[in-house]
Amino acid sequence: MSGEENVKLQHEVVRVVNASQLIDAESYQRRLDEALVGSLEPGYYVAAWPTAVGGACNDRNARFIGPFVTRREAERADASLAETAMQD
Repeated sequence: MSGEENVKLQHEVVRVVNASQLIDAESYQRRLDEALVGSLEPGYYVAAWPTAVGGACNDRNARFIGPFVTRREAERADASLAETAMQD
């Protein structure tokens, strides 16, 4: 079992506006570092990052799952992620 399997994650649905901006779950507009996350297409994503990092979505430590066309699709994926985490 690797250490990564035991890492607890925080996660939220975010909307990527363009390659350098996202809007988080609290409606804050945040700047993305393209060099760190690559080029994300506009859309909705589930952003997940280690709990140890704390705070709000931070692209330096986050993994982005998506894009999803609608917020509802991303929310379903987020709920599925939360359910999986609770089973661990």
